[in-house]
This record gives sequence, structure tokens and C-alpha cells, in this order.
Amino acid sequence: MSPRDHVSPALLELHWLPVYYRIQFKLGLLMYMAHSGQSPMYISDALTPVSRVPSRGRLRSADTTDYLVPRTRSKFGERAFCVSGPLVWNSLPESLRTVDSVTTFRCRLKTHFLTFTYHDFAFTVLVFSQPSIYIDGWLYGMSMTSVTRLCL
Repeated sequence: MSPRDHVSPALLELHWLPVYYRIQFKLGLLMYMAHSGQSPMYISDALTPVSRVPSRGRLRSADTTDYLVPRTRSKFGERAFCVSGPLVWNSLPESLRTVDSVTTFRCRLKTHFLTFTYHDFAFTVLVFSQPSIYIDGWLYGMSMTSVTRLCL
């Protein structure tokens, strides 16, 4: 790699997100914890599911996992968790929001943001078809296949 090469392939190899998407990732993870009841009560109390709003009970949005986004008057107010958290959560695909475990959600959320970030770069990921053991920097007992999809 020369000094004039683009940095994006190296960042993709390191699985690093840009700062903007890293913040989105953290907000999405915190929203998942609140949605699944694994966060402190003060975080859950700051959020309102659309299904609990009486005026929206008959709408189709009441059947989804969306959260109410409070109105703000300033850019400073948009940075509050009770506003930015639901904005990120509501923008995620429904299939991602209904995942049953935190580890699966983290993996799929990071994959979701990496595909937005590095969509211009072709990459290959190694998928291990058998369990591998990582000892002293070496992988033992692996049989790998090359796949052209992102599963991080």
C-alpha cells in the first residue's frame, strides 16, 4: 500500500466505521437495549413507542416497532437522546430491529453501516464452515471458503 492510496479499503479491513456512523451505531445499540428491556429505566422512560400514543392506536405505524420522535425547535435539541435515538431506530430496517440477541444485532448493525460506508469497494470475506480455535495468533482446525458478501 502506497501513501497515496485511498484509506477506505484499509478502514474496511480493520472494520472501522467513520465517526458519523460510529455514533449512529452506538445510538442504534442503545435503542436496541432499551427496546429489549436491557437498559436502565431512565433510558427506557425517555422513549415512547408509537403503539403507546393514544391518537395513533389505529394507524398502521402502531403495529411496528417505531418510536415517537419529539419535535424540537433547535439543532441543539436534535442532539438529545430522546430525539436522535428514535431517529436512528426508525431508519433501520424492520428485519434488523426484530433480531433476538444483542450479539446478532451488533453484528448485523455494523454490517448495515459498513455497507453504507464502503459500498464503492469490492471485498471478499472469509467464512469458516467449521469451528476454529484461535491460539497464540494462529487459527487451528479451519476450513474456509471465499464469499463475496459482508458478514462481520
